[in-house]
Amino acid sequence: MISALTQIQSALLSGGTSGSILIVDDDEDNLLLMSYALETLGLKATMARTGREAIVLASQQRPTLMLIDIVLPDVNGIDVLTQLRRLPQLLNVPAIAVTALARAVDREQIFAAGFTDYLAKPYMLEDLNRLIQQYL
Repeated sequence: MISALTQIQSALLSGGTSGSILIVDDDEDNLLLMSYALETLGLKATMARTGREAIVLASQQRPTLMLIDIVLPDVNGIDVLTQLRRLPQLLNVPAIAVTALARAVDREQIFAAGFTDYLAKPYMLEDLNRLIQQYL
């Protein structure tokens, strides 16, 4: 795990990438794991525990990447992204669905909603790192 973090950190630092990544998940353990991984890479993580909170945070601070769970307690992740894509400043921000919904029909709905990519839970940290590197 350390070597994967070191590799992505080197790639990000050499590219001069910085910015805030919005993490949207109602599970505290998932939030902490993702934010720790990002902070280890020198990236700022902004966390939202509900869809409504995500909409407010993303509209106030333009994140460089969004990691959004689909199953949330109030507004589902697909509806969150639909609302965020209406804002011109968020139209082209990459959004990755990080979800336990793994059926083909779920993935089709996720991509049809405008998500840039998809990561199934449970995931390997290396897969998360690869996606972060790809979209930053």
